[in-house]
Amino acid sequence: MPALELRIRIDPADRFDTYVVELRHQSDTPVWTRTVTGLESVDGQPMLKVAVPQTELAAGAYEVTVRGTASSSPAGPSELLGAATVNIRR
Repeated sequence: MPALELRIRIDPADRFDTYVVELRHQSDTPVWTRTVTGLESVDGQPMLKVAVPQTELAAGAYEVTVRGTASSSPAGPSELLGAATVNIRR
């Protein structure tokens, strides 16, 4: 299944046990969430890599947010690490 691969650079100071990546449609409706345990290193930079199935993405604007949590439970206390807007065109 085709997917949109997101590569999100993480500040080296922002080390957490788990990261939660969420994609929300411009209507503020969550359309996709992924919990990631561990970072990859790309050119020496800590990076989250996630693949969003294209079936989840209609055309439009989306906000991608990344939260870090110090516990293994994504429902625990978290810290917003960043957000960005992406536009999907079909």
